[in-house]
Amino acid sequence: MARLRVAPTRSNLLRMREALELAREGYEILDKKREVLTTQLMHVAHEASQLQQRVWTCSRRRIVHSRWRGYRWAVSAWSGPLCPSIGRSR
Repeated sequence: MARLRVAPTRSNLLRMREALELAREGYEILDKKREVLTTQLMHVAHEASQLQQRVWTCSRRRIVHSRWRGYRWAVSAWSGPLCPSIGRSR
């Protein structure tokens, strides 16, 4: 860490104390912001994981249920009686 070459006066001491206090407050604010953003990211990731699981479950049901109609129909028909809630929030 680089050292500052500052004259050892009382005014410089007070100025440095203010700068240090400001830096510490800024660090605390950024740390709280990081915690909030991390929590929000975890919630979004969890919701995305649940939605992905529902999509995969429903797509497997469609493919199994519609084998007699062909694979193309199973892939193109994502909504219907087997999976009516995909894309909708609970």
